[in-house]
Amino acid sequence: MDNRLLEAIAHIESNEWQYAIRFEPATYIRKMAFDKIIIQDIIKYNKCSKETAFSIYSTSYGAWQLMGFNIYNNNCHVSVGEYLADKALQEQSAGVYLHQRHLENTTAKDLLDQATRENFARKYNGPSNVPEYSKRILESIERVLQNGSVEKNKEDVTKTS
Repeated sequence: MDNRLLEAIAHIESNEWQYAIRFEPATYIRKMAFDKIIIQDIIKYNKCSKETAFSIYSTSYGAWQLMGFNIYNNNCHVSVGEYLADKALQEQSAGVYLHQRHLENTTAKDLLDQATRENFARKYNGPSNVPEYSKRILESIERVLQNGSVEKNKEDVTKTS
């Protein structure tokens, strides 16, 4: 797994903040179509009601902003709170997510190619808004490849502020 790619995605999705949470109402309104096994797992590991499980299912979490249904579909056996507190688990989940979409061998350099980048954007983020997500990927990848690290850039900005 290309760490520069993972870093660039985390920068786009959450500014690399492992505690990021974003509710996705468009997913929530389709709750009758939710995978019942995943809902049962969410209830079990979060000790919550069915309605709360619907909310967890419909929310993206962590540095890579994986949806609750993807986290629990990847055999996550901890609560959302524990997931957010464990950046290594989040990175592992991001790797599984990429593997499930046949993107695990993609490198940051691969995404300099527009067609590859758009394919990646579609598979990682979904079919809506591919051009905008592709543009954000390119900006983040170029920053990582040019400077070695998005994190380094954040430190440089802090030092000059």
